[in-house]
Amino acid sequence: MRRKFFSAVALLLSFALLVGNFGCGASANEEKILVYYLSELDGGENEDAICPVSVTISSKGDRFTSAMKALMSDPESDGFISPYADDVYLLSVSYDGDVVTVDLSTEYLDMQKGAAAAADACAVMTLCGMEGVSAVSFKVGGYDHPVNGSARISAEDIVTNDLTIKPVEVETTIYFSDGNAQ
Repeated sequence: MRRKFFSAVALLLSFALLVGNFGCGASANEEKILVYYLSELDGGENEDAICPVSVTISSKGDRFTSAMKALMSDPESDGFISPYADDVYLLSVSYDGDVVTVDLSTEYLDMQKGAAAAADACAVMTLCGMEGVSAVSFKVGGYDHPVNGSARISAEDIVTNDLTIKPVEVETTIYFSDGNAQ
């Protein structure tokens, strides 16, 4: 009886080790990252327009291209959408040191300025959140970005209401009239 019990326990432990190493967890070829999408605002008071969503990407090949492809696709999570118009596509992603350059199709130019700025912010926060990236520059159709030129944008350059991303410090001087103004 004891032998059967210990055999059953050994079998269960072996199975647990096998499943733990090969079955249920994230694959060794996958990586979880935060991708910043637009939220579908429903008029609530404290809603954020840009929110991070945990996404699994392939860690084989170019991680930055995988991250941009995830950003340009609608997420699996409800309540979020890609900031890019459906007809905008990724031409290339390159990197030099800690700067990633994203080249988008010319359809990007058809996006409204506010929508394009939001898309740029999502891309910068997504890519700068990945190890080894400190800034992002953009090209459109192989040419410098129409607004930013060849500027390198970091996550610190993005203004959000999430003070954990970038604390904001403001200094103000206030002048009062002494009442003798003429």
